[in-house]
Amino acid sequence: VTLGANTTLTSTGSGAISFASTVNGAFSLTVNTGGSTTFGGAVGNTTALASVATDAAGTTTINGGSITTNNGPISLADAVTLGANTTLSAGTGNITLGGTVNGAFALTLNSTGTTTLAGAVGGTTALTSLTTNAGGTTAINGGAVTTTGAQSYGDAVTLGANTTIAAGAGSVTFASTVNGAFGLTVNTLGTTTFGGAVGGTTPLASVATDAAGTTVINGGAITTNNGPISLADAVTLGADTTLNAGSGNITLGGTVDGAFALALNSTGTTTLGGAVGATTPLTSLTTNLGGSTVLSGGSITTNNGAIVFNDAVNLGAATTLNAGSGNVTFASTVNGGQNLTVNSTGTTTFGGAVGGTTALLSLTTNSGGTTAINGGSVTTTLNQSYGDAVTLGANTTLTSTGSGAISFASTVNG
Repeated sequence: VTLGANTTLTSTGSGAISFASTVNGAFSLTVNTGGSTTFGGAVGNTTALASVATDAAGTTTINGGSITTNNGPISLADAVTLGANTTLSAGTGNITLGGTVNGAFALTLNSTGTTTLAGAVGGTTALTSLTTNAGGTTAINGGAVTTTGAQSYGDAVTLGANTTIAAGAGSVTFASTVNGAFGLTVNTLGTTTFGGAVGGTTPLASVATDAAGTTVINGGAITTNNGPISLADAVTLGADTTLNAGSGNITLGGTVDGAFALALNSTGTTTLGGAVGATTPLTSLTTNLGGSTVLSGGSITTNNGAIVFNDAVNLGAATTLNAGSGNVTFASTVNGGQNLTVNSTGTTTFGGAVGGTTALLSLTTNSGGTTAINGGSVTTTLNQSYGDAVTLGANTTLTSTGSGAISFASTVNG
């Protein structure tokens, strides 16, 4: 078919409209039917159309592999079924998929305008992959995108509904920013990459990843509007990173690695469920004032950088903090019936009572540097061993309820 003018095809009785072969011509094509519209060949591959539109009734099947316009909109308002790997190319024009999209094929959406996914994608039959190009924005308003393979969003993403991204074993990549006052859940056995800031303009309601796979944070920040940030898989930092959850909880369920600084800001509960910096030490770790931090991962390691807990700390496992020459600061209380070892040749500071609510099992500091006990008391069940010089910043009582040894290897002043 060749178009010689702007063209509207209408079936008033919901009849099928079928293009068995190609469609070309530098004009607009509108198809209105309550039945099925089928594109059997490439649309606009020889001469790009000015625009392509279908109405909301009926369905559209794309078997020809591509629809191309010359910087004009592609608006498919009805449910779309892919019958082949498909590329929609609109140049600067917008791409709008107003209904559901299904079909076990790859879908590529190329537009430097706005790409809108208004319905669930892959909800009935998962796509094999979904790709959007760089430039423009993608609005995910349909609540879910499901593929068996990779999802790659090359442009900025906005959420218009609570959204679940499911990619099977495929990777999920947000190359740019993600914004929108809704929850985002990413489920994949592969790698989830946040290339830009998440919630930097409009904080999300929540952010979650499942336990399988890994998450790479390259965009510097994830921000929610007092909602939880729960990254259940292993996390790799690709830039200095700040997680801001307001009063929401922050949960890092797996390991955290990367030669960058990590700041965790929450007045709820921050939980570190895996070892931090064990493979690649962080440059520093900081939690904010307010709330509490639970250390359940066994260790935190920095490359001569500071470890600072401005909130109350609870030990959920035997814990070793390794800061090299960096300082280690507990600004508030420390509790939990576990062993705590602090290794630093800088200054280790206990700003609040240690073991005042739940006695620690033991407390050990290494030689080198100093330990400042400013919180008035340290209570353990077993031993207390101070390998470095100790300074007292308040009247201090050291107690071992289980008759453990208390030893000062170096000087005590204050």
